[in-house]
Amino acid sequence: MITLIEIEDAIIQILQDAGDLEAVSDTSITTYGDSLNVALEDYLKAQLARFPLILVVFGGVQSVQEHDIDGVNYQETQNWGVLVADRNLGSEQFARRGQEEHGTTGTYALQEMVRDLLHNASLGDENEIHKMKFRSSNEVMNANGVSAYALTFQVEVERTSAN
Repeated sequence: MITLIEIEDAIIQILQDAGDLEAVSDTSITTYGDSLNVALEDYLKAQLARFPLILVVFGGVQSVQEHDIDGVNYQETQNWGVLVADRNLGSEQFARRGQEEHGTTGTYALQEMVRDLLHNASLGDENEIHKMKFRSSNEVMNANGVSAYALTFQVEVERTSAN
């Protein structure tokens, strides 16, 4: 049975191995350990030197579907968030759209690359394959030369209760 840690590691590995994301260093593709609603703006400001930045965070279980009467075997739908952020000293417009001459990839391009890499990506081993599904993208921040968007993915995982 695939664990949350294995899923998180697989997502990070897919993103780090992608040639499309060569503008993002491996150290700038990492996990985010706080609530997306609480301290994200402060966190982003503290990470400006690492931009462009991609953060992976487990968003919780959305639903559970039991497969048997005792509820021993079930399927859970997990939400995973991937936050992309970039900056540009000129404006947040360039942080969104990118500005090649100033080395800015832009959050629009980052969103498209992450979505294309992770949608239908296979997680797990050959005995237990789970496909990620892209569900949404939402603005998190566009101010003071910083742009950030959160992409939501879902993966369905089979579980067996210990009881």
